[in-house]
Amino acid sequence: MEKQKAEFHFKKDYTDAKGNPQAVTVILEVNYKTGNFSVNPFFSNKNGFLFRQSSNNWQMWKAVLHAIEDAIDFAHVEIKNEKEF
Repeated sequence: MEKQKAEFHFKKDYTDAKGNPQAVTVILEVNYKTGNFSVNPFFSNKNGFLFRQSSNNWQMWKAVLHAIEDAIDFAHVEIKNEKEF
């Protein structure tokens, strides 16, 4: 059996400007056949990630960036391990 594609969700917790606990999620899509992957927002947005200069929610965007970083690191290991298998 050979892996073709997989989807993983990466969640990061953060505290918003009002002190409320929140979470963000990104979706990692891995294509084992091509060795490619993509990281997309959990929420449906045809433009991908949209950063607004006027956003006061910098804590959320930092959490998104950390989730993307975790997804990228995981994808590299996952693809490498599948190639070696």
